[in-house]
Amino acid sequence: MPGIWNAGVGAQFYPLFEKDSIHFGKIRMQKELVLVNLYPGFAVVKGEYSFINLSGEDIRMHVGFPVNGTYASSMVDNVVFNDLYVFRAFSNQRPVKSYRLSDSGDVQPVRLIRDSSSFNEVTNWYAWEQDFPRGQPVTLTVYFITQNNLARFKRNFQSRDGNAFGYVLESGRAWAGNIAIGQILVKLNDGLSMNNVRGILPGRGIIGDLKHIQYSFNNLDPGPENNLLIWYQGAPPDFKFEKRVLPVADTLFKLMDAFPLNEFNSEAFTVLERSNFSLSPAGMTLSGLIYFLMLTLPWIVLGGFIIFLVKGKKKNAEKPSV
Repeated sequence: MPGIWNAGVGAQFYPLFEKDSIHFGKIRMQKELVLVNLYPGFAVVKGEYSFINLSGEDIRMHVGFPVNGTYASSMVDNVVFNDLYVFRAFSNQRPVKSYRLSDSGDVQPVRLIRDSSSFNEVTNWYAWEQDFPRGQPVTLTVYFITQNNLARFKRNFQSRDGNAFGYVLESGRAWAGNIAIGQILVKLNDGLSMNNVRGILPGRGIIGDLKHIQYSFNNLDPGPENNLLIWYQGAPPDFKFEKRVLPVADTLFKLMDAFPLNEFNSEAFTVLERSNFSLSPAGMTLSGLIYFLMLTLPWIVLGGFIIFLVKGKKKNAEKPSV
């Protein structure tokens, strides 16, 4: 989910329909493995999620994958993500037909926190109906592509363009218990290295080297503070994403099936820390400049007027009396 912007988003993630609410808390996510090939301007993602039905009955319910998310950080106030491209889903290696909830118009997720003023109903999901046989493991796999080159980090009247990739972990709170074990593995490609990465959130628990980023966790009850965000220097805003990337989606997904997991077993990995989310005046937009002048010009004029008065009084005081 790419993009950094100054419009607020935030919600609890519950991919539930009213009829499915009786199944809440019965299915646990045992393992989450997210593989990412990161490129200048875009990313290709493969996610594998293993579940177990904890109840004594077979369950059929809706599941979903979020398109939107939130980020809570002292360095990044608000994050908005634009879309997922060429989304594909599989259940135990068999393709499933997903659809966009926001496009269907006839479904509404149930609100589980009815009295929370910060709760927003989220309908922007890819969803499908899924069988969870009792006592049997189920593996769901998704593939998708994100466009990263149109990201903008914005605060007040300043902004800075760049590339950004984000992955929302907090949607895992919808399942029973904590996520037992998980990893997000990111391979930097096509000349990208950690030298191009300005900032990574969260700022702890991430290791790697110049070409690899590894984020591991276990027994996690994920919240916004656990979401992954990589802010980096990559392709320019005029990068031809739709012409250069989307036509080769099948090839890019095949590369995900050959993802080099063995490269992430390195004992040479060290802690990765990048926290450059600063904004410079060079990133100021025209509208931001106008806004800045509107705020500061009256004070500049007032300050000049006060200096003029003070100097005038000083001159009068220095004149010899007749």
